[in-house]
Amino acid sequence: MLNKMFINLSKTKEIVFCRPSIKHFLSPAPISDEAHVSSAKLLGVILQYNLHFDEQITAILKICSQRSYLLKMLRDQGLSKKNMDSVFHALILCIIRCALCAWGGHITEANKGQINAFLRRMHRYGYVSVVYNIDDLICAADAKLLSSMCKVHHCVNYLLPEVKTSDYSLCKRGHHYELPSWHYSLFRNSFGILCLFKFK
Repeated sequence: MLNKMFINLSKTKEIVFCRPSIKHFLSPAPISDEAHVSSAKLLGVILQYNLHFDEQITAILKICSQRSYLLKMLRDQGLSKKNMDSVFHALILCIIRCALCAWGGHITEANKGQINAFLRRMHRYGYVSVVYNIDDLICAADAKLLSSMCKVHHCVNYLLPEVKTSDYSLCKRGHHYELPSWHYSLFRNSFGILCLFKFK
């Protein structure tokens, strides 16, 4: 109200999150007449109530499979390998890389296997000259994110912990921030935090 913003109830959905593999969970009563859902899309990322990303992977592979038909048509028309790579980056990799830092740290080995199988198939069909791997894509995305986050004026710089100070001359590290304490892998693999542990 203060910002002149009103909630459109017809477009409002309610989702209740819980930890994965929780033994006992009592869902609270729904709020008013809003739709109670088990998953919802936010800025291109499908969030599930159990904090899994199976639906995200399914949606990504569905879009990529549909777009692969265009790659087949271009290949059959004799498009060069260099240009095929460019089109593959524009149509396929951009979908996989979209918000990768947000969900990449939480996917299971089975999810990774699905994506890697698709990427190997694209190479086998001649749609791209390089066999990409989802772990490499996640690592590259996290490295880019950390580099950006370290800039003082970056919008998520405030998420970083305090800089670690030492009187000793230590080996060169990927960053100089304190590693936050953690008890659950869900936190350790979350957005931004995963970068600190991966490039410590």
